[in-house]
Amino acid sequence: CMDVLGEKFLLPPNMSEKGKNDFSMKIQRWSDQWFVTPKEELNGKTPKEVIMREREELGNPQKDFGFQFNAEYVEINPQKEKKAEKFFNAGVEHARKGEYQEALKSYQDYLKVWDENHVVWHNMGICYVMLLQKRKAEKCFKKALMIKPDYKLAYNKWEELVSMNKEEMVQMVKKIRN
Repeated sequence: CMDVLGEKFLLPPNMSEKGKNDFSMKIQRWSDQWFVTPKEELNGKTPKEVIMREREELGNPQKDFGFQFNAEYVEINPQKEKKAEKFFNAGVEHARKGEYQEALKSYQDYLKVWDENHVVWHNMGICYVMLLQKRKAEKCFKKALMIKPDYKLAYNKWEELVSMNKEEMVQMVKKIRN
């Protein structure tokens, strides 16, 4: 989705606030439709169906689904962007395989390129949860929320984690791994 958005919607510099809001709404409408449209590369399933199935497999009960976009013009260095994307994708792949230490290393390499990505901080928090490192996980979720205060995934995980004791955390991780 983000790749298509990056190619399809280019925000010009010096756009008015109203223009940014209109642009954000246009992106929102397009992405809402994109997520419920079957994709050949997903064997005829919609991205939303695939995401919800993955959540179910991971024991994530959250049924809410959606993305929120804010239009902002940012100068991006293409070399840095490619480097960061490589680290991000490696982190996701390692986490998917249950290689949480390796995922953390990839995400930390990403942060050396660009440290203001709330999703990377959230993903690191999940890795630390899976490694039973509660304090580090909490710090990552808090950092994600500092960057994006309305990021529900990080807030929900942080809120859940804060009230857990070590034994409950171990049980949660066992449940996710099975």
